[in-house]
Amino acid sequence: MSKLYITIILLLTSSLQGKDILNNYNLYFFGIVQHFEPTPKTNEGDVHYFAISKTTPINLWELENGLGTYIDSYHIRSYKFFTNISHKEYSYSIFKPLIGFEINYKGKSYTSTKRRIIVAPTIKFRIGKNKGLFTNILVVPKIGTLTNGFTALGFGYKF
Repeated sequence: MSKLYITIILLLTSSLQGKDILNNYNLYFFGIVQHFEPTPKTNEGDVHYFAISKTTPINLWELENGLGTYIDSYHIRSYKFFTNISHKEYSYSIFKPLIGFEINYKGKSYTSTKRRIIVAPTIKFRIGKNKGLFTNILVVPKIGTLTNGFTALGFGYKF
């Protein structure tokens, strides 16, 4: 957990060089997950999600890179690096589709505390204003033995 705090401190202190300290930063403070076929051991509901990211505008594109932590399906503290990409022409009012990429360092099984790395593309939908509160919605279908499928909501605030 101290690595996460150090990363957050480095991100925040490096931002002090800019005019607006928190401009284009996203703070994710709450996450919920519901699996399609949960077992009695599956972690459901609040996943103690926390992440910080920075959005960089590039012409009509927006690139959001971030780091986060959560409690995974196996009740193990997990970590992720993520990138979300959006285009202003495909944003509709408060709806914005995001194409992304995640590297997760998460639990391997219900009976082990070992972790594994999972790299995956993502498609999310953001509901919220350009600045302020938002919700990211992620739906993952059942994929072999990798996942039994789930819906995840991540709540955050964009400065």
